Amino acid sequence: MLTILRRVLQRWQVHVFVVFGAFFVIRLRHDPGWFLLGSMVLLGIGFLLNLLVIVANGGAMPFAGTRDDMDPSDQGLYKPIDEGARLVVLSDWIPLGSRLISPGDVLLFIGAAAGILGRLGGLK
Repeated sequence: MLTILRRVLQRWQVHVFVVFGAFFVIRLRHDPGWFLLGSMVLLGIGFLLNLLVIVANGGAMPFAGTRDDMDPSDQGLYKPIDEGARLVVLSDWIPLGSRLISPGDVLLFIGAAAGILGRLGGLK
């Protein structure tokens, strides 16, 4: 279990979630706008979807590719989708440029962008 937790903490989404989550919690205390609350919900759901698929697959995020497509520094954090992969629909399969992202990543991006743009634009 400790190995799975260590692998989860190595993923960049954890750091994004913590930074934006702290920012939004502080802002929500002072300005509980619906737009900000909605962005926090999207961030939370995206984080939980990624966490769910990583834990279900033993601490590694499945991706639509082969071992040859992996960066050597990502060994252990990612694994190609195979017959043993669980929750494949939540894995990294959505192409974004030269990378693959997951549905959870999409929600993280939308939630972060909505929160930032909402604060910059003064939306509530």
